[in-house]
Amino acid sequence: MQRNGETAKACGENGVDRMLIILLFLGNTGIEVRIMTDAMMQGKPYFCPNCRSNRVKFSVMTMYSQSFMKDALTGAISATDEAQLVPEPEPNIQCRVCGFTGNELRFIKQAEREPRY
Repeated sequence: MQRNGETAKACGENGVDRMLIILLFLGNTGIEVRIMTDAMMQGKPYFCPNCRSNRVKFSVMTMYSQSFMKDALTGAISATDEAQLVPEPEPNIQCRVCGFTGNELRFIKQAEREPRY
């Protein structure tokens, strides 16, 4: 596991490694840790449609919404609500080489168009 808490490897079935993504969120109550496994994503190869060189380094992008109120004169935050996960029909994937972000299907289709032999 890396020290910064971003990623860790866990041993899956039959000794196959699979990547776990650990997200840290800072809030009023402290640090919240969420672990995303490959159950949220399809088990198919990715290939970045932008840089066309990356097949292994990706991030899953997740959106949260948090309501708050500000004082009109001072700009100080007077009230906040808990952050809530914004439901998405398909996960957004980011290439960690070039920074391109798109839906998961774009990365899968690009890998199907240009398979690795």
